[in-house]
Amino acid sequence: MASGEFEALAKKVDQAVERIEELKQTRDGLQLELKASLERAGSLEKDLAGKHEEIAGLRKDLEQKTENMSMAGERIRGLVSRLDAVLA
Repeated sequence: MASGEFEALAKKVDQAVERIEELKQTRDGLQLELKASLERAGSLEKDLAGKHEEIAGLRKDLEQKTENMSMAGERIRGLVSRLDAVLA
């Protein structure tokens, strides 16, 4: 192999090694981003579960308040009926 051919081949090998190193760095960076994204997704998942629990609690409170208002309405209707009977 001639000296010129050897140097051209050596240059190609050096370029290939450089490209491989660049790709490794890119891969490492992407892996770090993926890890951070997965951690963030896990955190958001926990937050979402907490919000679902909070919503369930608010629904229970709303149902209880609705029940209380219905009972109060029934009592008021009963009192109005009694008052009408007394006034009649």
